[in-house]
Amino acid sequence: MQILRDSELRYRRLFEAAQDGILILDARTGMIEDVNPYLEKMLGYSRKEFLKKKLWEVGAFRDIKASKEAFEALQENEYIRYEDLPLKTKAGRLIQVEFVSNVYQVGDEKVIQCNIRDITARKQAEAALQLLNTELEKRVEERTNELRNAQEKLLRKEKLAVLGQMAGSLGHELRNPLGVINNAIYYLKNIQPDADAQIKEYLAIIELETHNADKIISDLLDFSRVKSVNSIDAESVTVSDLVQRTLERFPAAENVDVTLKIPENLPAIYVDPYQVTQVLGNLVLNACQAMNNGGKITLAAKKKGNMVAISISDTGTGITPENVENLFEPLFTTKPKGIGLGLTVSQKLTEANGGRIEVKSEPGNGSTFTVWLPIC
Repeated sequence: MQILRDSELRYRRLFEAAQDGILILDARTGMIEDVNPYLEKMLGYSRKEFLKKKLWEVGAFRDIKASKEAFEALQENEYIRYEDLPLKTKAGRLIQVEFVSNVYQVGDEKVIQCNIRDITARKQAEAALQLLNTELEKRVEERTNELRNAQEKLLRKEKLAVLGQMAGSLGHELRNPLGVINNAIYYLKNIQPDADAQIKEYLAIIELETHNADKIISDLLDFSRVKSVNSIDAESVTVSDLVQRTLERFPAAENVDVTLKIPENLPAIYVDPYQVTQVLGNLVLNACQAMNNGGKITLAAKKKGNMVAISISDTGTGITPENVENLFEPLFTTKPKGIGLGLTVSQKLTEANGGRIEVKSEPGNGSTFTVWLPIC
């Protein structure tokens, strides 16, 4: 008997001192027979509020259906475990617990021991760690993208440095033979006015490709000039005059209709007319190239504040959002022909004249490029 009393005393001391909540239930009825002090403190209920009540009659376990189902499963399997069980304390605070129940024999009767461990702090730490991991992954991804972009810009700058060194001399060297080819085409057309259709077709192809090559050379030369010119020859000029010069120098394709919406009362702008004509011409040519099967270009202008906006709109294929972001990057192009310097040169010339270029586009609905320039 003394051995039994000593054993019971040791168990009671462990039960009272345990740093986990412990409940002892009657395995047959589910009635709470005992509760340790730690669980009273954890949930805020007194010993009296626990004893001689069924588990689902205590506020923290008020989900009667779930508690009864768990009790039935426990009676059948003699073991049940919840890794993350939400409980509400008497004060209304929600805590997370690990809940483990076992059925074991005591004399002629079976009892249930429920061990309840508060894991709220651990769960909060895990959530905080997960948040930090997510934030870290995001920062790593952002930094990786920054490094990738920086590397791409560095490579682009290296290419541009080489291109800038070559552009001037190479452009002039290539333009000379192109001039000879153009003269030869002109001569062949004059001496063979009655040539058959196939010869005329091939002469037209040579003339077109020569024009395309000349455009690439012009971009190279313009790029080299923009890199070296520190000043502009600005003068007062009207928008209508600039538009007229542009369409004379860069006429639209035959299958493209041009509409002008230039108010007569617009103030003059103070720019380098040659450079701005080059800018507007590039945009007109790009608009035509976006409408291989024909379409409509609208050149419009308006005054806003101390700036005049000249817009070139087309009814072409439009530009995807990802390509819009890279349009003004040197050597970026979506065209099968060209080297991707036209818009770069246009942007630099516009900025040199105290202005800026904006673009709005939607795939399938055309594009609008707007050049903002300062008034006199």
